[in-house]
Order: sequence, then C-alpha cells, then structure tokens
Amino acid sequence: MIHRIAIASRDGKMVNEHFGHARRFIIVDLYDDGNYFVREVRECINACGGDDFYDRMNIVIDKIKDCEAVFVCMIGNAATMRLKERGIKAYVNPGFIEDVLKDYLINSVGGD
Repeated sequence: MIHRIAIASRDGKMVNEHFGHARRFIIVDLYDDGNYFVREVRECINACGGDDFYDRMNIVIDKIKDCEAVFVCMIGNAATMRLKERGIKAYVNPGFIEDVLKDYLINSVGGD
C-alpha cells in the first residue's frame, strides 16, 4: 500500500516548519516496507499571512488534499480541526524526515 504524506520542511531533510508558516510541502509516497519516494514539492502561500486566515488555510489544505497525513513541527488547533474535517491527519513530529516516516509506519499505520 502507498501512503501519500505531506511534509512541512524548510531544508528537505527535517520536519521543521510550522503548518501556518509553510510555503511549501514535500510530498512523498511512503510504502509499507519503509521505502519512500519524493513525488514533488508543492509551493503555496502560508496560512498565517493576513486577516483572511481561514481562506488562506483552505488554499493550503487544497494543496495537500490528496495526502492522508501532514507532518509539521507545530500546528494550531483550528488548522488541526480543519485538516481533520478534510480527512487529513496532522502530526507534530519534528525530526529527520526518514525517521518520522518510519515512526508513522510503526505507530500509525501498523497500529491500526
């Protein structure tokens, strides 16, 4: 099975970006055997950029709507709930991308 994951990262190595500040998401396909493939980097506006927060957040969520999960280093409750409504799980799990993906397979996918 393939799990499509969005990762908020400033450097492409670590999960190190706040959901509302992210201007890009690394999109990976994660396989059950632990291997993953970086599909693309999706550029977007940041959700926390002005008075139109909810409109901006919807634009950001639309960019990752095909993902089952998003990894961030921080996220607010409003964004977490909005993602959940769209069927996307938010995980606050800063660290190396490879380690975070392994943890996801072990704790979330394998534990279902």
